Amino acid sequence: MANASTPFALQSLLEKMSSPDSDYRFMSLNDLLSILTSPNASLTQADSNLTSRVIDGVVKALDDANGEVQNLAVKWYVSRQSCLPEL
Repeated sequence: MANASTPFALQSLLEKMSSPDSDYRFMSLNDLLSILTSPNASLTQADSNLTSRVIDGVVKALDDANGEVQNLAVKWYVSRQSCLPEL
């Protein structure tokens, strides 16, 4: 999904990833995975601030209290290594 609504969708999901409810954190990370695994999606299409926030959110999810959120964060990271910009 590489259209004009992608930055807004990513920002919305990032907000939900900070929810105290583990179900919201899981669902938002899963939705993020769905958006960014589309064939023509790339974090390099977003601005650098948003890219940094996405990466920070996933890193934070790696240390989540809920194991399912952690597992999904690992899955996201492994699947997106090729699209992450060089930092």
